[in-house]
Amino acid sequence: SDFTTGDFTTGDFTANFDFLVDSDANLSDNYAFPQLLDDPNESSSSLSISLHDYRLIFTIPETQVNVDPYAHISNNRVQLVDHLLLWNDQEVIDFGDELAPPIVCGQSLELGAMTFFVVESKPSLCIMELDDKKYSLKIQEPPNPWEYHVGKEIHNRLSAQEKKSVCSSKPSLLYLTSDKGFLVEEWSPKERFTLQDLYAAATKLETSHEELAIFYMMCAIETVQSLHKTRIIHGNVSPESFIVRHCLNAEENHLKVTGLQYGIDLDSFPEDISFITSKRTQTPLSSLFRDKSWKYEIDLYGLCDIAHFIMHGTLAPRQFDENGKWLPVLPIKRVWQNELWASLFISCAQFSGGDSVSLLEGLLVQCRQWLTGSPRRLAGLKIQLRKQWEALA
Repeated sequence: SDFTTGDFTTGDFTANFDFLVDSDANLSDNYAFPQLLDDPNESSSSLSISLHDYRLIFTIPETQVNVDPYAHISNNRVQLVDHLLLWNDQEVIDFGDELAPPIVCGQSLELGAMTFFVVESKPSLCIMELDDKKYSLKIQEPPNPWEYHVGKEIHNRLSAQEKKSVCSSKPSLLYLTSDKGFLVEEWSPKERFTLQDLYAAATKLETSHEELAIFYMMCAIETVQSLHKTRIIHGNVSPESFIVRHCLNAEENHLKVTGLQYGIDLDSFPEDISFITSKRTQTPLSSLFRDKSWKYEIDLYGLCDIAHFIMHGTLAPRQFDENGKWLPVLPIKRVWQNELWASLFISCAQFSGGDSVSLLEGLLVQCRQWLTGSPRRLAGLKIQLRKQWEALA
């Protein structure tokens, strides 16, 4: 039926339309901007949905400059699910009050109209098969539709050129039950290890080399930079958040970003907003900010964690100076490039607002200049890439 100015109700929310849309015309040629009416039982924020460009936008009072992003995401969960159901037909299925079915290796798993066959089921990895294609299954407890939304937005916003250099997990399907969410993505057997797995094995085998360390730092920095260009904050950058792609080409990005449950779509918030951490919703990285506001800083702190893990096998220590500044640095390996690593730690740990993309570009240039400044280093990198996969095999 025709959309007309006035109230329109669907599912569990009511919207108010400001513009008339001709039902006989192409939707892409019209503009309809519904505004969700505030629920007195929720926070003072509301969520508006643009039918023209599919965006989810939190409406926040102009006087509020610092917000808890995860509280707003949680408070608008019902509206988010309705939005995903509206714009991702056949990809998002909500089973309402139904409980999640059991997952048993070697048995079938029915999700909606699709029947997958479970070929591997471990706490960290579940692999399913359908029509000779393999898929990974992430089990969310509780269900987290926002993770699907962020994953789709990353894939939609990356340019064709960026997709060649940055690999992100593209969610294929999302199934929601009352107690769990099932996030389905295409999977390759070459994507079996996280960066944490890789360096845990490297430490045992004593195969950690600086050429390899700089290379993986470049891959992580490039990925975070591309996310920030698309106005996405990962929110949980860590060695576990990157899957290492089995590849021997040193000119490609070997990391695939995953773990988007704490991601933040900045297009859903006002332009000049900053974020704060609350005890109820704090995450492993947001807890570092204590009483300080943050934005892109959270991902740069995560890069410090990755650098520290590559160097020492542990996350950076959670200690602060007398002014409340984070001190993430333990001694840099004596034979490594002290100045380069110190620059990376200091730049990321002390970043306090501004242009994160330019800062990360500067770090990339430093790393690239060192790695490509010697044919011996490039040759060593190719040898180490081959050896690491032989060791993991």
